[in-house]
Amino acid sequence: MNTDYKYLFKNIGLLTISNFTSKILTFLLVPLYTNVLTTEEYGTYDFYVVTALLLVPLLSVDIVDSILRFSLDKSNSAKEVFSIGLRIELLAIVFCAILIIVNYNFGIIEILNEYPVIFVFYYASIIFSDMMMQFTRGIDKVKETAVAGIINSVTNISLNIYLLLFMHLGLYGFFYASIISMVTSAMYLFVSIKAWKYISLTYINKQLRCDMVKYSAPLIFSNLSGWVNNLSSRYIIIWFCGTAVNGVFSAATKIPAILLVFQTIFSQAWTLSAVKTIDNQNKEFFKSVYGNYSFGLVLVCSAHPIKSVASLPKYQRYTIEKERYVPNSTQLASKCLKLGVE
Repeated sequence: MNTDYKYLFKNIGLLTISNFTSKILTFLLVPLYTNVLTTEEYGTYDFYVVTALLLVPLLSVDIVDSILRFSLDKSNSAKEVFSIGLRIELLAIVFCAILIIVNYNFGIIEILNEYPVIFVFYYASIIFSDMMMQFTRGIDKVKETAVAGIINSVTNISLNIYLLLFMHLGLYGFFYASIISMVTSAMYLFVSIKAWKYISLTYINKQLRCDMVKYSAPLIFSNLSGWVNNLSSRYIIIWFCGTAVNGVFSAATKIPAILLVFQTIFSQAWTLSAVKTIDNQNKEFFKSVYGNYSFGLVLVCSAHPIKSVASLPKYQRYTIEKERYVPNSTQLASKCLKLGVE
């Protein structure tokens, strides 16, 4: 049990360095983006990002989750897992290019015709970067992913400053910086883990490929639900108000988005621990860690709203009502959470 906790907290620390550094530095650059780019340009960039994030799980059957899951399982060949994932990811890039060509000829989504080639390269860079990150974590080289995250951040920031402030490339520079930074960090991982050793151009384990697709395909809906909750509003804003308003909305959401980093860090570290200890007969580790984390997260998030409601004058006048409803609502939420965890 102590080993399990040490492994979890070690990964949380490494992933914090990688993820939090990236998000903080990106947040600090928001004033640069909003000053150099017009609101319409920033809104266009955000639309491309949102669209790419929608197509990633759809076209690739969310195979990156399978790459992580099956590479963590030592009973599988890491070479076979990586080769299968690589082939599916390459097919996803081809499908994306075909969709963009069709859209360019028929004008289905006009905004995508402004930077069609860049969109394909941006999509490919996301695919390649995600695949390398997940596989590197899967073979238990989390330190390398932390370094890759820092490389991504430093490269992205440096190129943004150079391309936007000195080269004055505008939105093109913004795209170039994002693409190059993701490819650079992915190439670092490719070299550091000697990924060429995991590539097989001939033999493919068809049973393993089938198992990987069966595992990842249902997760498409999980990713799509997250996309709908967090990003689908961009389409509605663009449809009714235009890309300029979407640019303002996108810049404003950068601030609260930092809070999501903590959930992302724990989720990634928890996945690594859960898969690694899946054969452990003692399930107390799973229940205690995730249960305590979920309870603590809900408690922290609900503390300020409950305090705000309880401090309203109309509740202060009715002390009995306040004591009756506010604590009960908190207790009910805690019980619901506990039932959900169990």
